[in-house]
Amino acid sequence: MAARITGPVIDLRGLARTYPGPPPVTALRPADLVIEAGDYVAVTGPSGSGKSTLLHLLGLLDTPTEGSYLLDGLDTSTLNDRDRSALRGRRICSPRSRCGCTSSASPPSARPTASGRARSPG
Repeated sequence: MAARITGPVIDLRGLARTYPGPPPVTALRPADLVIEAGDYVAVTGPSGSGKSTLLHLLGLLDTPTEGSYLLDGLDTSTLNDRDRSALRGRRICSPRSRCGCTSSASPPSARPTASGRARSPG
């Protein structure tokens, strides 16, 4: 029998992302977040508030420029790209994982129907 993991599934401490350039762009200001097993979380906010950046960081698709991200107690900041990809496959995208991610660009009611798309110009 596998050992039961205790503690938060996700533990963020001062996690932030700034993209370099003249001028540097702060995409996510330092954020703290703890998500326990069984929690359901929705990330909402206005355009430009850092939602996509946060989700990319949580999905191990990008690396933070500040702070720490522990996934099931493992500090992801020490991982190289290959290890991050493997961890993503085991802990985020696996049917047996304790976390996952879905997204929607707009609510289902705001999406055009197939017939609406067929009639739309362009």
